[in-house]
Amino acid sequence: MTSTRTIPRVDWSELTTEFQAAIEAELGASVVEWSSQEEGFSPGLAARCVLSDGRKRFIKALPEQLLEISGRFQRHEVAVMSSLPTGAPAPAMLGVVDESFGLAAVFEDVDGATPTLPWERHELQAVIDTIDSMTLAPVAELGDLTRRFNKHFTGWRRLAAEEATDIEPWIDQSVLNRLAQLEAPWAEHCPPTALIHSDIRADNILLSEDQVFIVDWANACNGPPWADLLFMIPSVAMSGGWDAADVWAMSRFSDTVDPEAITAVAVAGAGFFTASARLPPIPSIPMLRDFQEAQARPARAWVRQRLGL
Repeated sequence: MTSTRTIPRVDWSELTTEFQAAIEAELGASVVEWSSQEEGFSPGLAARCVLSDGRKRFIKALPEQLLEISGRFQRHEVAVMSSLPTGAPAPAMLGVVDESFGLAAVFEDVDGATPTLPWERHELQAVIDTIDSMTLAPVAELGDLTRRFNKHFTGWRRLAAEEATDIEPWIDQSVLNRLAQLEAPWAEHCPPTALIHSDIRADNILLSEDQVFIVDWANACNGPPWADLLFMIPSVAMSGGWDAADVWAMSRFSDTVDPEAITAVAVAGAGFFTASARLPPIPSIPMLRDFQEAQARPARAWVRQRLGL
């Protein structure tokens, strides 16, 4: 299960002539065919394109009217892609257009597809193996997980203060208070020892015949390498057929990371999804709250299991 898009992405034909010309100048050829990729949440262009010289490219673009909404994320992704070392499990970025009329990034087009949902074991194991081996050096300029998520990972503390006992029957005020206490020190367990993606889920993965590619690095930052799988687990479990604990057990990190750290971050993540899903809808991303609640349910179930509640 990926996002259910309720507003269409920008199409190549909707870009201004000026913006199209700038992108094609960067490409060194004209775009003759395109296919919009509807996964994900950004309203910007995300299209697999065929060029006049036969080459294929993937283009992400934000016209001027969307720069205020999504511009900082795409600029961050450009900075991340410029920092990734050769061999990172990501498509290569081949060019950038950054003008007043729009922002675009050009990538190699990967001959692959998103994972089958519900997840099949062999595909899930391949992705977990990739995360387990993805040792990328931290990049100071890209910021740390603790700073980027500090205001988001306060969900249980906010819900406890609101006395929000209508979430699930097992979550009474005493449980809310306990979850708030467990959530509070999450950042202490997340040293910025590696560059991580921080938003891996099925629609941010492409599987080729022999390689896993991770795409959409707009939320990348520095943190512990095991956090990528921990943040991914609720999206795997929500697709059906998977228990969060079983997914975690498939990783080498399950035997090497302090269980107290896993509990603290799992609690914080569950609080983020739970509290965020209760917020008013965002007009430009109307499907987001439902998506957050879909991940909140298995995230809470894993927390309940870990705490023996």
